[in-house]
Amino acid sequence: MKQIKTACVLMVAVFCLLSSNAWSLLITNDTAIGPLNLSCDGSDIIVSNCVLTIDGLHGFNSLLVESNGVLTHSFFPSGSSNFMFRVTNELQVLSLSNPAALDESNVVGTVIVTDLSGTNAYVFGADYGETNLPDGAAEIYMLPGSSISNGASVLVDYQWEEAVHAGLDLIISNNATIAMGSGINAGGLGYGPRAGPGFGTSSYGIYFEGAGGGGFGNG
Repeated sequence: MKQIKTACVLMVAVFCLLSSNAWSLLITNDTAIGPLNLSCDGSDIIVSNCVLTIDGLHGFNSLLVESNGVLTHSFFPSGSSNFMFRVTNELQVLSLSNPAALDESNVVGTVIVTDLSGTNAYVFGADYGETNLPDGAAEIYMLPGSSISNGASVLVDYQWEEAVHAGLDLIISNNATIAMGSGINAGGLGYGPRAGPGFGTSSYGIYFEGAGGGGFGNG
């Protein structure tokens, strides 16, 4: 295992900010914290004798990796990966005069609209339509002759995706401590072979020139 303290893929920002509301979380089994799992944010994280895999931006009050613990991130061969998330029962108001902007962008697939009870599903293309804007935002709107009452509140279900870049992107408010025998593992977790933006190029097929971007090689 190759343990790296600093690399381009490894982005750990330490900000000396005071916080008095933190709570401690001891992690002793292999655990993964995904991009939208914010349940641990704001806490004092203690990683002990296990592997903690973190993807996406997160903020902790403090971080301690001890007793052969390892902090790492997922390997994305292209340097990033699209994560799919689902929204249920988002409250929106539909009218003939104004479209309703969904809370999330980069919507994938058809948006499902129901009444407030969730039992009466309206028909896409007959009761309502959907527009995906160039900036990724999405809107739904009533259609003429819709069975939805003008100005009615509705519930909306949909899926959206977010591209997450490989690497640790952490904000630590106070101390970040890596005890002896523990570590941060970013070895081989950057771009896949010959896929990163900084790998060297071949000159006349014999010699190589240029330098690979730090942390972007195959480790």
